[in-house]
Amino acid sequence: MTFRKLKRKWLFLLLLLLPVAGGMAYLYQEKYLACLPVSPIECLRSKKYESAIGKFTFRYPRGYPISFHADGGFPYSFDAQGILEFVNFSEKFYPNAGGKRLGSVVLELKDIKYKDIFDIAEKEMATYEALPKKGKPPQFEFLKIAGQDAVHVLGSPQPYIISPLLDGSFFIHDNILYTIEFNYREDYHKLPIEYYNMGREMVLSTFTLK
Repeated sequence: MTFRKLKRKWLFLLLLLLPVAGGMAYLYQEKYLACLPVSPIECLRSKKYESAIGKFTFRYPRGYPISFHADGGFPYSFDAQGILEFVNFSEKFYPNAGGKRLGSVVLELKDIKYKDIFDIAEKEMATYEALPKKGKPPQFEFLKIAGQDAVHVLGSPQPYIISPLLDGSFFIHDNILYTIEFNYREDYHKLPIEYYNMGREMVLSTFTLK
């Protein structure tokens, strides 16, 4: 094979690889590679939420509704002191406990009562121990979210039948407390719990700080 033919062959291969490399770079940048192991089909169909105040992004299932308030534009009836952004997985914005939502992402200025994620876990346990009537004790898992040390709290601290299972992850970054919470209740979640679990993993695996 002559040098000219060899050069043409490598040039042809390079032209073939460039679109592939560009596609991989796009999939990585948009966090598709992070959620493909969770559910390839739902990942490729997913939507991307970009923080209204430029703090984070995440991908979420296409079937999830979403609403948010940020930068002081909160409902009059809601005490938003210290809260920078509040995202709900619901068609209607529910700022308080309850409401028909799949979960929420809340950013607030770090409360001085929290020193770190271990302190968060200790205070969650102390709150549970102080309850006059107790449900399931909280379980703690320490993990990484967006490269940050985080604590996941799972439990049903109060024995109310209508109370959703507490399923929340917390971490502190740049003096801001991030709370990523998920709510599952059979009375209004019509999709299988597997879809709910998939959505949870998609949000957490693609959560990115900016």
